[in-house]
Amino acid sequence: MIKPEVAYLKTELLDPLRALQLPCAKGLDSVPAEFLKRLGVRVRPPLRLVLDKLETLKWSYCKLVRYLVLAERSGAVLKEAEWTSLNDVAIGSCLAPKGLLATHGGNNGLGQGWGSCG
Repeated sequence: MIKPEVAYLKTELLDPLRALQLPCAKGLDSVPAEFLKRLGVRVRPPLRLVLDKLETLKWSYCKLVRYLVLAERSGAVLKEAEWTSLNDVAIGSCLAPKGLLATHGGNNGLGQGWGSCG
């Protein structure tokens, strides 16, 4: 048994993060999600954890963007500190050295890698 603040609700936000093997609250389907949140069960991991584990997740910048959009659409809006963290990491500098971010080329003027997000 783990404390609520280190457990996560099983939501669609955790599906893309399976490789991280985050602890999910189980057997609580009849308990309202809002009640579990008030107890401290998390809806999603901190963005810092996701950014630190990009290599483990084997994510391209497109997958990171898709995850952030999914989080926003599900109501898990980033906190100001998380936006700052995202800016501090400078997505290009953390992904470009691994060859995951194309910075020029392509027909749309945005870089070759932008075409692969479709």
